[in-house]
This record gives sequence, structure tokens and C-alpha cells, in this order.
Amino acid sequence: MFSLPFTSTLLSAALLTPIVSSVDALCLPNDHQSPSANPVLCPGLSRRTVYNPEITSPTAGTTWTIGSQVTVTWDVSGIPQDHRTAKSRVVLGWIEPGELNEHLDLEHPLAQDFPVGQGQASFVVPEVQPRDNYVVVVFGDSGNHSPPFSIRAS
Repeated sequence: MFSLPFTSTLLSAALLTPIVSSVDALCLPNDHQSPSANPVLCPGLSRRTVYNPEITSPTAGTTWTIGSQVTVTWDVSGIPQDHRTAKSRVVLGWIEPGELNEHLDLEHPLAQDFPVGQGQASFVVPEVQPRDNYVVVVFGDSGNHSPPFSIRAS
């Protein structure tokens, strides 16, 4: 599995409090502003809503078997109406205890191009190294990882 040093935990911690929030677009200093100038709101740009779904399955203690059909589910009760059709994807990663890196396999999504508002995605568990610290991440306009779970050989 190929992994990149990206973590949805860091993204979530930096951008996603509370779970559904609005974010104003900020303008960065330009040639006419001093580098120490505070960012200002950009005129003409609208507020963006960030949605971070809570994953309801898999849960801690779940075990998947390589080659089996599984379904990842997430809570859509708080999703804003205008985000229900946003395209999403599910990726697999793993976390070592005490690390922030989720080792997400962004190159090989488990599922993709489905509306985040459907609240679930099904797929076949890929051939991966068996371990007890896998996580899945659901991306729409943000990401949220599941509790650690296991994947075993068939």
C-alpha cells in the first residue's frame, strides 16, 4: 500500500470545529499591503460550509476479511442540504500508536465518485497486509477517520 504523509486528523483539528461550520474566504497580503498585514475578508467571495461526517461503521473491534464485500457507513443527519450531492471517496489507511500519520492510500480509493449524502459505500476489501490498526476516511469537502479496526486474510 502506498501512503502519503497526510492526515485527516490534522485537517480536522485545523479546520473542522465544530463539525459543520461556515468559513469566510480570506485574502492574503498583496504587493500593496505590508507582509505583516492581517488577512482581510475578500469581497465578493461567499462563505463555505465544511462537513465532516462521523463514521458509524466500521467500529472499534470490527474485522474485515480480504476479498469480502463490506460497507462503510457515516452519519448524514447534520449534512447541509447543498452538500448532499458533493462527490466523495473512501480511502484506507493505518495508524501506529502515538503517531498522527494515517498512512492514507490516496492513490487507490476503496470507493469514489458517490454523493456523500448517501451515507454509505460498499466495496471489496483489497489485498493488503493484515493488521489491527486500519482506519477508513470518508472525504467530501473534508475527511474523518474511523476507529481502528482489523483486516485479516481469508
